[in-house]
Amino acid sequence: MAGDGRKEWDPERAARQFLEDVREHTSLLLDRGGRQYGFIHLTFQEYLAASALAQEHQQEVEPIVSALAAHVGEATWREVSLLTFGYLGLVQQRDQAAGAVLAELLR
Repeated sequence: MAGDGRKEWDPERAARQFLEDVREHTSLLLDRGGRQYGFIHLTFQEYLAASALAQEHQQEVEPIVSALAAHVGEATWREVSLLTFGYLGLVQQRDQAAGAVLAELLR
């Protein structure tokens, strides 16, 4: 894992080592078989989705509105939406952007 002095220059080998380390030393990902992994804690996945959405669109809110509007009413996107508002307003300190996204979704 990071900080253990390991340096791997082969990307494929580094990815395999990362997955092995995650499996053996953390509770972050769950091996679902067939080279597929998922997050054990859905909240972490939701947070990553929300922060990626907010970070990707620094100057305009329309793409954020469009992405969230496409999933209005879906239970699996409720937390992502809430976390996106929080990320915009609290982390990025873009209160007006968070308000604009919410206002557009309410329309």
